[in-house]
Amino acid sequence: MTEGFQGPFQNAISREDDFMSTNEKGTPQSRTYTVNDIAAILGIGRASAYKLANSGLFKTIRIGNMIRISRKSFEDWLRAEGLDEE
Repeated sequence: MTEGFQGPFQNAISREDDFMSTNEKGTPQSRTYTVNDIAAILGIGRASAYKLANSGLFKTIRIGNMIRISRKSFEDWLRAEGLDEE
C-alpha cells in the first residue's frame, strides 16, 4: 500500500541519497559530524571541540542539546587552515 504514498515526506523518502553520500568503498557517509568526531579528527578534547563548534567558524545545527557540524563546512575550514591531510 506504500506504492501510491503521497505524504509530506515523500520527497525526503525518495531522495534518501541526498542525506547520505558514499566514500570510496561505497560505505554510507553522513553529511554531518558530531562534536566527538571533530575532537577525534583534530586530536583535541571534547571541551575544546565544543568551544570550536560554538565559535561560528563553520556551519552547525542544534537539535535539542545535540550539535551537528556540516561536513562540507568543516572540511572547507580545515583546508583553509592548512590542517587537512591532503
